[in-house]
Amino acid sequence: MTTHRPPRLPEKRKSPRVDKLYLIAYVPQNDGPQKTQISLGRTLNISPSGVAMEIYREIPLGTALELEIDFDDVTVSAWGKVIRSDDLGGGDFTVAIKFDEQQVQMSARLAALLQQEP
Repeated sequence: MTTHRPPRLPEKRKSPRVDKLYLIAYVPQNDGPQKTQISLGRTLNISPSGVAMEIYREIPLGTALELEIDFDDVTVSAWGKVIRSDDLGGGDFTVAIKFDEQQVQMSARLAALLQQEP
């Protein structure tokens, strides 16, 4: 039995994504003194313009985050805002973060990773 798959739509993203799991630490940024502990999650995919990550608590849309992404050989800091949050059930969430500005160190690391892909 042959299944027919619809043709793939053209990629609309501005930047290529790396689909790989990396540990990510994040802290929601509030006005005033820091009151929130560092939380951990994992990346689902990442590009120079943003990251999708799986986390274990809800974060409201528009929340500013400070992030540290632990690539295999280097930790890269970034800042961004939550632009999407999907409840996966069981206390798990997928969150999309758009970086505030071009992350130079992140772009360089991702370019190296993309060159390694087959």
